[in-house]
Formats: sequence, structure tokens, C-alpha cells
Amino acid sequence: MRWLPFGICATALAVAGIVASPGCDPPASDAGPYAAIARVHRVHCGACHTRVEPGTRTRAQLQAALPHHHNRVHLTDAEWSEMLDYLAADTGSPSSDAAN
Repeated sequence: MRWLPFGICATALAVAGIVASPGCDPPASDAGPYAAIARVHRVHCGACHTRVEPGTRTRAQLQAALPHHHNRVHLTDAEWSEMLDYLAADTGSPSSDAAN
């Protein structure tokens, strides 16, 4: 059986907006503007290491620690920015730091 590369799967999930089955309802925290990227985070992040949970790091800490992930995960720049917004403790609203 051939496995698709992580980035292709992550992008497909984010774009398709696959909804979990009734037995696997997403947590309430996945509702709202980050629903698609939250699913990508929940499904893929942490497969190789301990997952960084939303709100546990500042955006600056994430940008310093995760640049190699940006190159590996094959998310668009917009999706990557959304992931940082979702994870960052100091993000007040979606894409509030997109200009940086």
C-alpha cells in the first residue's frame, strides 16, 4: 500500500474541509474561523513529536521554533499563517498578524 506524503494529505484535508464522522465529533474549540486548520493540526501535528497545543506559545516563539516545518508540510503561505494564528497565544483574531 502506498502512502501519500503528509503535505498532500494535509492540504487535501484543509481544502476539502472533511467533516469528522458522528463518532468522532471535533472538539468545540475547532469551531469558528480555524475549523479547517484545526483539523489539519489535530490529525497531522504530533505524528512525529509532541504536538504544540493552541495557546501555549507566542507567535514569535512559533516563528522561531517552526520554520523547518513550514518547508516540510506543504501548506500554502496563507494556510501556514492561519496555522500560526490558530496556535499563537497572542493572536487576537484570524490573520491579525498576517502583515508581519
